[in-house]
Amino acid sequence: MQRISALLLVLVLGSYAMYYAIPEDVSNVSCDNCNLVIITLDSVRLDHMALYGYERSTTPNIDNFGQGALVFTNYFSTSYLTPVSAFSMLTGRYPFSNGVVSFYSYLRDDVTSLAETLQAEGYRAAAFGSSPEYELFPSLKESGMRGFDVYKTFTSDDPDILPSRSQVPVEEAIAWAEDSSQPFFLWMPIGAAHWPYDPFEERTFTDAGYDGFLRNLPSGFKTYSQIYKGTYYPIREGTMPNVRQSLHLPEYSSRHTEEVDLLLEWGPSATTSLNAEDLEYVRGRYDDGLLFMDRIVGDIIATLEEKHLDRDTIIIIESVHGEELGERGVIGHYDIDEATIRSPLMIKVPGARSRRIDALISGVDIYPTALSMLGIDMAMRDGIDFVPFLSGVTSTEPRQEVFLTRTPLFETLYTVEGDSMTSARYERLRSEDARMHYHDSAIRTNEWKLIHRTSRVALSRYSWWQYLTGNIENIPEYELYFLLDDPLETTNLYNERPDIATPLQERLSAWENTQASDRNLLKMQDTIRQEYF
Repeated sequence: MQRISALLLVLVLGSYAMYYAIPEDVSNVSCDNCNLVIITLDSVRLDHMALYGYERSTTPNIDNFGQGALVFTNYFSTSYLTPVSAFSMLTGRYPFSNGVVSFYSYLRDDVTSLAETLQAEGYRAAAFGSSPEYELFPSLKESGMRGFDVYKTFTSDDPDILPSRSQVPVEEAIAWAEDSSQPFFLWMPIGAAHWPYDPFEERTFTDAGYDGFLRNLPSGFKTYSQIYKGTYYPIREGTMPNVRQSLHLPEYSSRHTEEVDLLLEWGPSATTSLNAEDLEYVRGRYDDGLLFMDRIVGDIIATLEEKHLDRDTIIIIESVHGEELGERGVIGHYDIDEATIRSPLMIKVPGARSRRIDALISGVDIYPTALSMLGIDMAMRDGIDFVPFLSGVTSTEPRQEVFLTRTPLFETLYTVEGDSMTSARYERLRSEDARMHYHDSAIRTNEWKLIHRTSRVALSRYSWWQYLTGNIENIPEYELYFLLDDPLETTNLYNERPDIATPLQERLSAWENTQASDRNLLKMQDTIRQEYF
């Protein structure tokens, strides 16, 4: 019996290896004049999907889709913020090159988006989704609409924005595609996995018996921004920490006030360290949010198949960023750490053989690769066309590194009502950032990551974590991490490994220089601060 079980295991593992092995013969990954569907997820971590080895079945529909697709294991978003990463993907250009570097910046006039490019090639284009960023911020809406015949990236009239991220007009989107007499491009940004993670509390993975302090607190920014280095810092009496943005949505103020009241009523009155049960509760809620999001994606895929639209359509599923879940002491997305910028990517091309690709690939590579798959020539971009590599024309991996940008500093989104001194400090930061465009940058190879904290002087004055803890932190100019041994990026080897740091620094500096002149071309929206999160 043991011998039979062992034989079955060998057969299963052998079949798995054959299924995902890159074939030696040339593989067709082109589909000239096909349709294009891009499903853009938000806050989805690669390592919380069974397709990538996770122990829980959080995304069964996406996993099933991945079985017949090209699955990329080293895909990196360009930034930590949803619109910044998304516009890099949609233009094939890095943030400062395309102009979208925050919630209140514009796509440059001389940059052509994917929708505009395809429209010029005779395609119809539509955007349907549940990501409020692209609809509610005037600068992003004006930028995002370019090239689209229909633009409905957020259609809910529910004043509670975050649960409304689940309301995706799938039937309307597919009906539009089915009615098209021309090739179509359908972009579907799905925000359902964003905090508060499981807005309808349909608990599958969350521990029902959890009785810790997080149970009665709102799951989202208000709570998680009070956590640093594994410690919860209580809101100071009489203050109201908040994210302020350029939205004319004062009706959200009551909900923010209610959440602060909950933190004051149920939150610990003293600093409290999160234990394993607290972190598992957050992880469970996040995983339940993924499961909810996956049902939406499953509905999209199933409807495409039901209408037979998948037969001549390239379908791409990617996430604009991931999420930190306490491994490094914070919860959310604030920086360009591995959990935040390493994301899932799957591309399904009709007739193409499914397999896994371990080569480094950046968000800016999707634009040229998708157009190449469609047989469309394009102007030079920051991104690289992966088709020659995927089709076997070349065996050399297209990238030796990916470049990352942390923009804006998340502190630019903050205010603290009831604390006039702190509020004034963040006002100064926003004023300075409008001129200086504070940011950090990084280069990431298969083994190493070098981060350049170009914003360290600003952070020494405005860091939210310093406000929260009352402690001044030493922020090094450079951080170097050996990711194979240190995936959580805890040990800075910059001073110990100049043999690695120096050449990486030279490559990063050369790339930074290509971005420097573009910062002078940014067009920023005049902001009227209102609540967003």
